[in-house]
Order: sequence, then structure tokens, then C-alpha cells
Amino acid sequence: GVAVANINVAVLGRLLNPYGFDLSTVNDQEVHLINAQHLLLYSSDWGVVKDENAIVPLGALTMHAEGAMYEQAIAVGPGARDTLDYRNHSVFAGYAPIAALNWVVVASIDRASALAPVQAQELRTSLLQGLSTLLLIGFAIVLAVLTTRPIVALARAATLVEAGDLTARVSLKGGGELRQLGDD
Repeated sequence: GVAVANINVAVLGRLLNPYGFDLSTVNDQEVHLINAQHLLLYSSDWGVVKDENAIVPLGALTMHAEGAMYEQAIAVGPGARDTLDYRNHSVFAGYAPIAALNWVVVASIDRASALAPVQAQELRTSLLQGLSTLLLIGFAIVLAVLTTRPIVALARAATLVEAGDLTARVSLKGGGELRQLGDD
């Protein structure tokens, strides 16, 4: 069958804009339409255009789009994939068929933008693990010094006693077996 339509591309531009009316955002998202010949019908990158004569120089009906994605959408239905789009950008794309027109609408976001929060979290986690490791090492060193200092003092006193100095004494602070050993 043949579908004939009079599409107002100015309205299409407002409908397919992934940012709504917010023009201050980074352009990392894009929505486009693909026809049955795998040709690009419209891209939100073009913005709001006044008429169909303005979209032809931009690539409408001349630029090849994602044919495999089109075929999958028509055969299976809506889906998503990590792919290279018609602009040769690495993107995460979701797609859905418009069965009545035999078109596919594709919404995509640049892969780097989509993964930026994950990579930032990965960096924060790595820094936190590094800091935790350094604190643990520092705590282990302090604990080792505090634990071995009385033992070293007792060993020096024992060496003095062995050498014949029976007046050698060790003054240990705190409670426990080591202090009791120093007092004996």
C-alpha cells in the first residue's frame, strides 16, 4: 500500500525535539525518523524548520539511516541497542515502529553522555577505596607501634639485667599483662 501525507515539518520539529523548549541544554540527544527505504526523514538536530524545502539540503530523503535497526523495529517491534547512528556517533538508541506509515522513530543519547555519571561514580568509588586503604595502613602502623613499644622496652631491660645491671627498671603505663611483667 501507499501512504500519502501532508506533514507539517515545523510541527514535526517541535514534536520530536528531545529537549522540549529548553534551548540551553547540551545537544547529546537526538530523535529521527527513518522510512522504508532506510532514508532519513527528519532529525531533531535540524531544529524547527519552516517547511519541507528547508530539510532537503539537510539530508532528508537523501541520507541513509540505520537500516538494520529499521528492519528489526518493523519485524519485532520496539527495542534498544548500543550502536553507531547515521551520524557515526556511538549512541544508546531506543526505537519503535510507526506501523501506519511504515516508519521507525529512533531516540538516542551519546554513549559518553549516558555513561558519564557511571564513570564519575566509578572515580569517586576508587578514590574512596584508596583513601580507606591509606587510613587502614596508617591505623595498622599506629597500632603496631603502640603494641611493640612496651615489648621493646622490656627487651632492653632484660638485656641490661642479663649484662648484670639488676637496677634496670621499666615504667609501663596502662593495664594488662605487659605492665604487670614490667613491675615484676
